[in-house]
Amino acid sequence: MPWQLGFRVAKPAPPDEGRVRELEARVADLEQSQARLAEVEERLDFNERMLASQRDAARLGEGSQ
Repeated sequence: MPWQLGFRVAKPAPPDEGRVRELEARVADLEQSQARLAEVEERLDFNERMLASQRDAARLGEGSQ
């Protein structure tokens, strides 16, 4: 008789509903944080453009005097 390994296939454990709710809440928090970060990045980009345009305007004003 050939040598055989006996493996049992374990059934996955049923999901822990409390853990699932906790993970869903963490995902929701992460999504909210990502949305807030995207808004902050947009505001930063806007402010950088405003500062750059003010610097450019100041440089153009210096050259015409």
